[in-house]
Amino acid sequence: MLDQAGSVDDRNPTNQGRAMPRPPDAKASRRSLILRTIYALCLLGATYNHWYAIYHHGLHWDYGGFPKGSATFWTALAFFDPAAVILLFARPNVGVGLTVAFASL
Repeated sequence: MLDQAGSVDDRNPTNQGRAMPRPPDAKASRRSLILRTIYALCLLGATYNHWYAIYHHGLHWDYGGFPKGSATFWTALAFFDPAAVILLFARPNVGVGLTVAFASL
């Protein structure tokens, strides 16, 4: 257990050599929220673009001659991008992971 100063209580044998995790500070939480909001705004812009293409060209558009797999991926982003936006705030670790995964492809 931690004492008042935040150090490990050595009297408890189960805690010897282990530090207890500290709660995140308010400044880090605020930065995280700002960064996730920026990601969410970018993903919402991308969602608009994907749905615009679907509206004007349909679900089976080949994006001007792209292979079927690539066209399917770009169309699927119309559904995955808004899901990532929701996850950025509901489950931040999963949402950031999904955002990074799609951004790196």
